[in-house]
Amino acid sequence: MLSAKKITKHHGDIFKCLDAVYGSIFTENVPREDDDYFYGRGLAAMMKSPKMSTNAASTCYLQMNVDGSIFINLSGIEMGQGAHTVFSQIAAEAMNIPVCKINVYKDVDTQFSPWEWQTVASMQTYRGGRAIQDACRKAVELLKYNASLVFHSDVSYVDYDGQYCIHKLTGERIPIGSLARGYSYENGLTVGIPVQTTGYYRVADLTEPDPETGMGNAAGSWTFGCQAALIRITKATGKIDILHFASAFDIGKAINPKTARGQVVGGVVQGLGATLMEKISFKEDGNIKNVNFPAYIVPRIKDIPHKQTVFLFETPNNEGPWSAKPMAEHPIVAVAPCILNAIYDAIGVEFTKLPVLPSDILVSISRKG
Repeated sequence: MLSAKKITKHHGDIFKCLDAVYGSIFTENVPREDDDYFYGRGLAAMMKSPKMSTNAASTCYLQMNVDGSIFINLSGIEMGQGAHTVFSQIAAEAMNIPVCKINVYKDVDTQFSPWEWQTVASMQTYRGGRAIQDACRKAVELLKYNASLVFHSDVSYVDYDGQYCIHKLTGERIPIGSLARGYSYENGLTVGIPVQTTGYYRVADLTEPDPETGMGNAAGSWTFGCQAALIRITKATGKIDILHFASAFDIGKAINPKTARGQVVGGVVQGLGATLMEKISFKEDGNIKNVNFPAYIVPRIKDIPHKQTVFLFETPNNEGPWSAKPMAEHPIVAVAPCILNAIYDAIGVEFTKLPVLPSDILVSISRKG
């Protein structure tokens, strides 16, 4: 019988996330209720595990060129999450070469592109990054092998530093570009093999849940986080303003801290839209009334939090590339309960459906007198 999955420290530090957002929001001086406004604070914690097929994997093609540059080809789709930027960074780090020498192929065609399960579940950096690491590791091994043939030595005597393959004893060195397609002597004799590799990563030990017990290992990663908010409610209109919103996530490793922070900030704003304004209205015949943006209200610049604070924590683990965890969809998960808890703190009313519109707030205030 399958046993329950045990969560340990390396899966993420939710307590550190809790302390960070609590310190940001609950230690602030909150204005007292006055003639115009109610004020409230709320907090919510979250955990998200991406469910995937048990054979889910990413694969990567790598080709080295004679100028020492690298072509990287994956089928992970760039949809605004910054995947291609991160792919370039991972390949550059793994090969120890400048990121300007990495070229990520951006078109995807099932006839020519390597197999990819799907670009879903916040898994592209996590899984695609490991595939790139695997392809780069094999490329370095091939470069060292080619150099060993030139040095007439065992490959164990060859070092690699990102620019050269170096003989450990003699100090001889060969530019990696000269080894990219095998090494050619002045007379044209060529030894070695072209440096082209395939890397892959499949999340290990996944199983479908047991139909009777529900036990099993359905996900390869767990990402923990907490969010908290300070809100202000206008008594006359029911409008909710987010004065300060704090988010903290343990993402293992921030490959690109700027894009990771942007992912959090954007996810929070999207969550606010779902929580406070994005309502679908229906006609009596079942058709949707508000089918365009003037009628279907989404957050604008004026609706974003007056202040956002983002904490990214990095607990080492054995999962993604250099410990990186999934984090794309995660910033939206706890937004709604966080805001609803703040509303309850402000006016003592518990809402159980979304969105909570200003009209709903006014009705609740009226009922409470």
